[in-house]
Amino acid sequence: MNVLIRAALPVLLASSLLSGCATHSDGSASLNQRTWPICSLIGGLAGGGLGAIQSSGWAAGGAALGLLGGGLICYA
Repeated sequence: MNVLIRAALPVLLASSLLSGCATHSDGSASLNQRTWPICSLIGGLAGGGLGAIQSSGWAAGGAALGLLGGGLICYA
């Protein structure tokens, strides 16, 4: 259970930072629907970096989830 909390907390912190991408979808935000690839890249890097703290398997999973989550958050 402690390992799950150690793994989930950094992901939650990174996703809360990335959620700023979705604050305005009218084009006035710096990261919004037009720049979702940038947000996906940031999410992938953050997820991969946070996952690398655990192992290479976690890094790959974190990067994949970060790419998907970052893209969806910014495109929504």
